Amino acid sequence: MKFTNPHLFADSAPLPRRHRVLIALYALELGRQSRTEILTVNDVTEADLAEFQADWLRMRRRRRASAA
Repeated sequence: MKFTNPHLFADSAPLPRRHRVLIALYALELGRQSRTEILTVNDVTEADLAEFQADWLRMRRRRRASAA
């Protein structure tokens, strides 16, 4: 399966790095692609993931709390 980098479409504004990282973290959780592919498609690094992981965990806790 071939994926395109979603923040490079000419007709849309580029996604901020934080948003690309959050998308990558959700994709990693799903486990449908390799880690390398997810990082490449979202144009993020392991350091980016580490930087925004706390934000992602906070969002997940909020989502679970509101679902309960």
